[in-house]
Amino acid sequence: MIHNDGHIVNDLSTLSIKNNNHTKMENNNNNNTDLVTNNNNVIIRNGIKIIISPRKPLRSPSKVFTKLIKRDSDTSVLTKSPTKKTSTTTVSLSTTDEAFEYSSTSEFPLNWSASSDESTDNLPWRTPIQERSDIFTEYYVMGPQLGEGASCKVYLVTEKRTQRKYAAKVIPTYKIFRKGFSLISKEISIVKYLDHPNIIKMYDCFCTEQNVYIIMEYVRGYELFDEIVQRKYLSELESRTIIHQILNALSYLHTKNIAHRDLKPENIKFLTTDANSPIKVLDFGFARYLSKNDDQENCSQSLPVGTLGYESPEILLNKANNCASDIWSLGIICYILLCGYPPFFSFKSDRSDLTTLDNSPFWILFNEDTPYLRKSILKSKFSFSTYHWEFISNEAKDFITQCLIIDPNKRLTSIHGLSHPWFQLDL
Repeated sequence: MIHNDGHIVNDLSTLSIKNNNHTKMENNNNNNTDLVTNNNNVIIRNGIKIIISPRKPLRSPSKVFTKLIKRDSDTSVLTKSPTKKTSTTTVSLSTTDEAFEYSSTSEFPLNWSASSDESTDNLPWRTPIQERSDIFTEYYVMGPQLGEGASCKVYLVTEKRTQRKYAAKVIPTYKIFRKGFSLISKEISIVKYLDHPNIIKMYDCFCTEQNVYIIMEYVRGYELFDEIVQRKYLSELESRTIIHQILNALSYLHTKNIAHRDLKPENIKFLTTDANSPIKVLDFGFARYLSKNDDQENCSQSLPVGTLGYESPEILLNKANNCASDIWSLGIICYILLCGYPPFFSFKSDRSDLTTLDNSPFWILFNEDTPYLRKSILKSKFSFSTYHWEFISNEAKDFITQCLIIDPNKRLTSIHGLSHPWFQLDL
């Protein structure tokens, strides 16, 4: 039967009604008499025992989000940060994820310099979840949009106090609720402590119930991908300079047991538009901290990795448990820089067709996931047979060969790679 308050009743002797943390019962016009027992959750109405089952109040989205982030963060790479006073009402730091604590690698906020009359107690420290929606505009001025991804938009922003330019990745919180919160949390927890001239720098990170704001170094140059598409291939000297910088960045990461896992020309960008601009390694969305206790099974079931054409054999076999996959990707990039096409192809016919090699954008040649491409990667089947390699040094070819060894334990490491003879060659 259906009770007069709209609830379906299956048992006339006991009726359970969910109520939002109160036991108030309203009398309708039918003059029902309620008998309240010693138990505040039980009311007798017309001989029928009604049990009021209190329900926990809805949790705020910020706290739910914090718990999800905390659960999926790589806490092994986090360290405790000091708790500072703030005039803004925030969620207690002890209940929030450390990945969203203030993200400068120093003890003080971005670009802050102490003067004799300043106290650190008055600094604008931000804890992870801000209840004020205008906290971002208090410190930054939003500029034009620089780009847009599947789950975020990137804007040029200016810090009000210093007038310095930064890139702000703005991610709507509701999109993180639906998917991707673990990837974003891991990326933040890794990048926030990185400090290397060839790695993108993250300066600040905080979130409101509406958006997550990640303040990054503003990189004004082009992607390496665009440079290759425009020029087809680079000189050996230019290629070596770029590869050496990437290798420096990988050496820094690998000494911290961090694997990038998505190294490709799209994730490498020139800092400026100058001819001799340094490069920056970007996008740590698939990066992972590899602890010494990781085994192959755990790694194979962890985060997904990047693009097939740059993936190593152990990635395809779900046996990657170290940083060697980054070196494989570096070898692919080096090969493309020197000749303008990839070492592995989606289709067999493309390898022997010089017209296709000379006129096709490099990414088209290994863009499709085919059995031939996977087989070529697993067997490391490539060559230096075309005319493009005629004037390339043997040292460069040996460097690529050492990077593309099938066995990751025999592959060139980032540390040893820096002392490879190619980098000492007089070009």
